[in-house]
Amino acid sequence: MFFADIDEIINYENMSLKELTKIKGEGFYEKLERKTIASVLDFRNAVISAPLTAVVGEENLRAIKKKTFVIFIKISNDRYVSKKQRERTASGEKLKLGQDTFDERQRIFENAADLTIDAKKDVKRTVDETIKQIRKYFGVDKI
Repeated sequence: MFFADIDEIINYENMSLKELTKIKGEGFYEKLERKTIASVLDFRNAVISAPLTAVVGEENLRAIKKKTFVIFIKISNDRYVSKKQRERTASGEKLKLGQDTFDERQRIFENAADLTIDAKKDVKRTVDETIKQIRKYFGVDKI
């Protein structure tokens, strides 16, 4: 099994999101994101972690839907901002995502998902629920 975090791959191969968008612009980052998503979609038996921004572009969404089984792990905006802020604290970058923008991206992702998991529970319960729902979706007893 292969795990690919789109943002981490971009950061590893290039520079931080903050530096990249500051130097090259948001458009460059979006092109890089599309390219990275396209390259990891060719892996078999992979888990791909894509940011909410990845589904805003129709090209990304079509590619993801065509080649994968999409599980959307739904979290609150506060939890999302908190997670991203922890990731960016070292660089001093501040994250601000308006609730309307967040809600719209969540709706897009949820509509694209084959399976949506509500992650308002603790981690263990979320994992247990995810496994249960995957088993149910595929009609299998064990994964």
